[in-house]
Amino acid sequence: QLSWGFVGKPGGGNVSFLGVAEGDFSTQEIQANARRARLTTSDSNGALMVVMGKNQQGTDFVFAFLERSLAVFGYRDSVEGMLQRYAQGGANLADNAALRDVINDVNGKAPVWMALDNPYTVLAIQQMLPEAARLPGFDTLTGRLQSTSVRVTLQNGLQGLAAVNCASSADAALLSTLVQAALTYQSYQLGDKNPELARAVQAATVNRTGERFEMNVNIPDQDLVALLQKNNLTISF
Repeated sequence: QLSWGFVGKPGGGNVSFLGVAEGDFSTQEIQANARRARLTTSDSNGALMVVMGKNQQGTDFVFAFLERSLAVFGYRDSVEGMLQRYAQGGANLADNAALRDVINDVNGKAPVWMALDNPYTVLAIQQMLPEAARLPGFDTLTGRLQSTSVRVTLQNGLQGLAAVNCASSADAALLSTLVQAALTYQSYQLGDKNPELARAVQAATVNRTGERFEMNVNIPDQDLVALLQKNNLTISF
């Protein structure tokens, strides 16, 4: 099982990637394979760390093996920070009440799921529905979109449900209005330029219950392949 996330505020230039892998990891085999591949190994807070390579900025990308069944991976500073908290205690995701509740709500309920805090919720809307972010009223909402859960199923295409927890029912109503207007406008703008994305936008439905806003997306196989090839389903940090 793989889990991963991004740590840091988007747009701040200090976003780091961090992941967790669950499986069966023999440190003896890992060390032997690392020697054969001439990979650098070290000990960090009692965990075997293997440097897999560097990014363009020269930052080490590492795997660290905490237990026989648990490994973490990412850039060295973030991994070492996690290892230190794991060994000595300290602030962690369990202390984030907003995200903890979102994770508990979706964990195990879909093959692929995401939990986003406020900055990443705003970023996702700005990049996936840019017209919504440009409409009057969106700026007043940015601090009031508390968190988002996303569930994705890949069976005969893509079925997705994004649920945004807002600060009030009025905020959810305003977000629903902005998103519905943006969907209508974007489907018209896309037209023949990107018919697969236009169809996905047209088929999206929105719903609001109290302080919760939801958007459903259903993309058939043939359109999903085209959208992935065009990188239309990506978010940049």
